[in-house]
Amino acid sequence: TARDCHRALNRDAIMIRISIGTIALLGLACVRTSSAAPVQITERQYTHGYSNEHALIETFDALAQGVQPSPLQIVNGVYVGTGSIDLAPWCDIGGSNACLDTQISDGVFEQFPLATTTWSARLYISGQETVHITVSGESGTLQTDVTSDGAPNGGTFVAFYDADGLESVSFHITEGGFNYAFDDVTTAVSSPLGTGEETALPAPTLSNGSLSLLALLTLGAGLVAAGRTLHLRR
Repeated sequence: TARDCHRALNRDAIMIRISIGTIALLGLACVRTSSAAPVQITERQYTHGYSNEHALIETFDALAQGVQPSPLQIVNGVYVGTGSIDLAPWCDIGGSNACLDTQISDGVFEQFPLATTTWSARLYISGQETVHITVSGESGTLQTDVTSDGAPNGGTFVAFYDADGLESVSFHITEGGFNYAFDDVTTAVSSPLGTGEETALPAPTLSNGSLSLLALLTLGAGLVAAGRTLHLRR
């Protein structure tokens, strides 16, 4: 009857609205998740492209020289691994500042202050070697390598950002057998200032699983629409 047809059309219209709304919400959620993966940022990006609030800097100058306990409590977390506070020549030309010497061992910085999104440090490598870095954040894991030519150059700036929060940054020597050390270890609650070249954010993408899910939902909406067409033809 005409009344039954009208009820069916109303039901199908509601189902279409629900399907479209679900697709939109899932799409936004998938883009948000994929765009928040940890990224490595340069010193210029860190300085000019991000608002670095509540920054805490560990210079190691206030710690007694010599071998340190593990875990070692620092102003912005803890360091787990063998380490000593030295005035090593490769840490600072002239030896005026202290640094954390890892003594050729693996180490990890963790237990950062609440809401930390950026971690940075000066990495000093005393010889020709490659240090592998693993960054763990709320949104995933990033792995990268830093290689030194062995020449004293004031250290290599390394920094990482995760919009969802950082959990740990670990270091492991993959090539060579020389000491490496840290200075000016810094944590901050940061956020990008814009979308220019000084802001290192990955372009939003959808994973294969997310694309499949959205495709199924789209197909469902199409079937509902097809059903509505059949009702109209009756």
